[in-house]
Amino acid sequence: KKAVVPYLRTFSVEEKTLLASMLQKIAPKATNDEKRMFLYTAQKKGLDPFVKQIYLIPRWDSKQNKNVHSVQVSIDGLRLMAQRSGKYAGQTPYQWCGDDGIWKDVWLADEQPKAARMGVIRHDFKEPLYSVALFKSYKQTKKDGSLTTFWEKYGAHMLAKCAEALSIRRAFPEETSGFYVPEEMGNPELVYVEETEQDDSAPLVASEI
Repeated sequence: KKAVVPYLRTFSVEEKTLLASMLQKIAPKATNDEKRMFLYTAQKKGLDPFVKQIYLIPRWDSKQNKNVHSVQVSIDGLRLMAQRSGKYAGQTPYQWCGDDGIWKDVWLADEQPKAARMGVIRHDFKEPLYSVALFKSYKQTKKDGSLTTFWEKYGAHMLAKCAEALSIRRAFPEETSGFYVPEEMGNPELVYVEETEQDDSAPLVASEI
């Protein structure tokens, strides 16, 4: 007997038309198969690409020597998947620390924090599940080694979202396993700036997705 995929969301013809146009603009070099996989994932997980809960993002694949597109979610998308599990009971406040290892509820120093942490609470857990993200592990840099604009201006906030994403995946592996937020994976905008190859993928029309 053929298995039934438990789709949580369906797209209307109008939405598919809008989505096809949107993908052609934000992911012009994505293949049609990559775009279909994006739609399939959005439907299966019940995430809305129009409010930026889920993205199709290019990443450089050194083995294939080209950019390939992968599905990523925003931190809001991860929170939504956790909430739908029925076991999500909130989270602890963000905390940061410097070289002294002392956790602080607000980061006021001019220099970047060394680490951030956050705990996810489940109804069936005895205590919050904490994850720690190190700045040196997640910071995003340009080719010259300097921090990207967002990490230079909002480093503490970006790092905190990495810690939150780690905690949510650990607390809800069935719902969120394999889904990463852009703050964890690098700046996708740099990929488009550096691409010079011609687009060999045809526009995907609504009837194809």
